[in-house]
Amino acid sequence: MGFLVRRRTIGSLDSRSGPQTARICDCMSWNRVADYYLVADLAQDLRNHGDSDHNPRHDYTALAQDVEGFIDDHKLGEVTLIGHSMGAKTAMTVALRSPHLVKNLVSVDNAPVDATLGSDFAKYARGMQKIEESQVRKRSEADEILEDFEESLPIRQFLLTNLVLSLKESPVYRFRIPLRILASALENMADFPFKDPDTARYEKPALFLRGTRSRYVSDEVIPLIGRFFPRFTLKDIEAGHWLISENPDAFRTG
Repeated sequence: MGFLVRRRTIGSLDSRSGPQTARICDCMSWNRVADYYLVADLAQDLRNHGDSDHNPRHDYTALAQDVEGFIDDHKLGEVTLIGHSMGAKTAMTVALRSPHLVKNLVSVDNAPVDATLGSDFAKYARGMQKIEESQVRKRSEADEILEDFEESLPIRQFLLTNLVLSLKESPVYRFRIPLRILASALENMADFPFKDPDTARYEKPALFLRGTRSRYVSDEVIPLIGRFFPRFTLKDIEAGHWLISENPDAFRTG
């Protein structure tokens, strides 16, 4: 397994003196806004994201197994697990599969349901593929192309965090994430591996943050959240699905 581990030791990781916070980095990148923890903070890029390894299999069971292995490999014990969007479903899957590894859970704008992804994801993938096909030499050129697919500057900046300068041949910008693998996995990302809350339940605290302008955590799914996560709390944040980029201050205090 290949993961990028980012360690910010405000407390002491080696002393095991306090709880560990493992952030799952997802959805092209994670905004680095959660630096306020008073404990050790580890950020994990999931497979096919950030600097982690590329793998043709991309579904929630595989992603959860990766996270469980990460927790075991680093001997973290119980962790606070935080994930957004795809990372949120991955975190929920880990909590339901291996509750002994998760002290508490923070799910950011996703729910434990099978749900068709918004058209934005496929649109973003097309935009990012167009950037690579255009062989841009400036980040501003990439942003100009992406503007045809997303008008919001914060979201475009978020999507472009994985754009890096490639020097293999001529110096052009490319994405370090495997766009073809992720584009082909969109159907898997709409799925949720647990269907029956009577067979799997996470009995520890869980915080669900949802964007008020997002459709991913509708009022209709709240009862199902309560069956899978009976000790859950729900908090609304004035934002769309990309609430970490759109309203970072409210996310920090959420």
